Amino acid sequence: MQCTKVRDLLPDYSVQLLDARTQQEVAGHLALCADCSHELKLMDDVMLLVADHGALEPPPGLFNGVR
Repeated sequence: MQCTKVRDLLPDYSVQLLDARTQQEVAGHLALCADCSHELKLMDDVMLLVADHGALEPPPGLFNGVR
């Protein structure tokens, strides 16, 4: 499996939403590919931060300031 395909599947892989065969193929790729493994670790780190801190509310006026 190519890196571009694996990176597309990483969000579903990390929460085990893939079918068993695809989950296994991604796991095999991750065992051999340091770059994709690093991407998964970064994604997992972000998810841990969100879980630890919950959803953050944007500051008042942000939308109007962007627009």
